[in-house]
Amino acid sequence: MTITPKKILNKQADMVIGSRYLGHCNYKIPCHTHVGEYLIGFFLWLLFGENIKNNQSGFRAFNKHSIDIFDDLIYNQFGLCTEILFKAGLNDLKMMEIPITVNARKFGTSYVQLVKIFLSVFSCIIVYGLKKFKLLNFFPEIIIKKVSRRLIK
Repeated sequence: MTITPKKILNKQADMVIGSRYLGHCNYKIPCHTHVGEYLIGFFLWLLFGENIKNNQSGFRAFNKHSIDIFDDLIYNQFGLCTEILFKAGLNDLKMMEIPITVNARKFGTSYVQLVKIFLSVFSCIIVYGLKKFKLLNFFPEIIIKKVSRRLIK
């Protein structure tokens, strides 16, 4: 599948996120996914004024001028999608969702661990909330990275 970055090319957005809620989802989305996306979306809106419903979608495209802000990401695995959105919000990037179609998994199994996801995403929200209100100046960056990495292992 190719995401056509028309919104980026037309300078309507710096980043587009593929959304199964605007497009089609050909499987039943688990309740914990809905709850998690709602909470992440709420904090994304509260802190940065961005309204992204399918905030954990991996289908993304970026304006080439905005890509440099992602050089020093802290999170990997579960918190990565959240951190990218929060870092984009912190840097005033304009985000938009576009419709995509998502199909059910044909092979393999999910290795999702809800406790790990919760700790990773929760710590990401805290870190970027502190950054938004410039409260991280009281904590050395190395401490934030160490605490975050410990929570996401």
